[in-house]
Amino acid sequence: MGLVFISIPLLSVLLAKRNYNATKNLKETTVYEFNADNIIVKGETFNLTFRWASLYKVTELNDWLLLYTNKIIAVCIPKSGFKSEDDLNEVKAFALNAKGVKKELRTTTATRQPATR
Repeated sequence: MGLVFISIPLLSVLLAKRNYNATKNLKETTVYEFNADNIIVKGETFNLTFRWASLYKVTELNDWLLLYTNKIIAVCIPKSGFKSEDDLNEVKAFALNAKGVKKELRTTTATRQPATR
């Protein structure tokens, strides 16, 4: 029985490593652009645009902002990637205004409305 508990996590790590090495775009530098309606993701070999309203959930952790596209898949954005706390707060305000999206955000720093551009 103990062998099962050891082999399952090991197999998970090995499969994750294999998938990472086999997927080129996971290794690319990725740039995120946010506005009130859309999230734009750009890599060296891809461009992706999706609407805030298409998200399932937005969750804030200590060091990450997670944009769930469904119940189990999330786009993970490091908070350290934002130029400033104001930029992070603006993105959180966009998320708070998205209709039909579950939110698990620390609202104390995201209560201001996004600036119009």
